[in-house]
Amino acid sequence: MGKDVTPGNALRDPATRDLYIQNLRLIRELTNVFMLTIENNISKVPFGIRYVAREIFLMIKVPNRLGFIVDR
Repeated sequence: MGKDVTPGNALRDPATRDLYIQNLRLIRELTNVFMLTIENNISKVPFGIRYVAREIFLMIKVPNRLGFIVDR
């Protein structure tokens, strides 16, 4: 397929759709493994990194808690 194909048209192609779904499943599995690894080793993660991760999480969950909106 050429570069002029829209994402919607590409997903109408069965082979492309199957590959897309396969890649999404792989990304989901890799993400789960990555997150489980972090969770199982959280005590080894430096405090500064945990703090920054927590702040980012809170900014996403409660966008206006710091007095400004985080634009995603």
